[in-house]
Amino acid sequence: MVVNKCDLDLIALANGLLTCADLGYLLLGKAIHCHILRRGVRFDLVGTTALIDMYSKCKHLSAATNVFYRTDAKDDALFNVMIAGYLHNGCVFRAIETFCEMVAMCVRPNTGTIISVLSALSDMGDIRAGKCVHGYVFRQGLEANIDIANQLITMYAKCGFIKCARRVFDRIKMKDKVSWTSMMTVLVNHGLANEATTLFGLMQRENQHPDAVTFTCLLQAVNQLGSTTNVFIIKDYRVVECCSGITSRAAKTVFPELNMQD
Repeated sequence: MVVNKCDLDLIALANGLLTCADLGYLLLGKAIHCHILRRGVRFDLVGTTALIDMYSKCKHLSAATNVFYRTDAKDDALFNVMIAGYLHNGCVFRAIETFCEMVAMCVRPNTGTIISVLSALSDMGDIRAGKCVHGYVFRQGLEANIDIANQLITMYAKCGFIKCARRVFDRIKMKDKVSWTSMMTVLVNHGLANEATTLFGLMQRENQHPDAVTFTCLLQAVNQLGSTTNVFIIKDYRVVECCSGITSRAAKTVFPELNMQD
């Protein structure tokens, strides 16, 4: 289109940048950016977001940052893509700073951004910053978001705050399979096998069907307890029937009692 001297509108330019971002074509992305500057095209926020995304995914973070801070009117999409860019390039502290800047400007982050920030803080073990993000989530009434709540459980667990993780879990009104399995995993990993098996029973009473991951977690709990009588918890709930063949065979290898016929 450029060779044929066709005028490119904002949609075509933004789509070109997004394609370069997905394919990692930095030079072509730069060429599109130069074309925009030469033609004096006034990019809107959608195009600017695509430009930052392209530079971030092509690991040219300095260029992405320059575009971001030269943009006066920043919306939630622009902040979200910049935070994602920092995290994509391993700049966690810069991502947290940008998140705080976003909140200070009363720009509401989306669910994906909050989850990404919490995940990064989990890996860092930064419980202080994690609690600050949790406080923001609470004030904004976002604890009801099941994906955010599940990530909070993981964050507290990785930082060693089991009681905090349990409080978040208990406040979830509509728990999904991930919620139950995450909390069971937390308990098992911290040697609380009895509580994990109790939680499994509650999960069953809520008519939540366990999957292979839940079943594997339950096996670890039973193994920690070291009591073969607990194996029949598994048979009573017929978990073996709903799990993958590999997981079931592993269970029967560890616990021969499961080979008994119904």
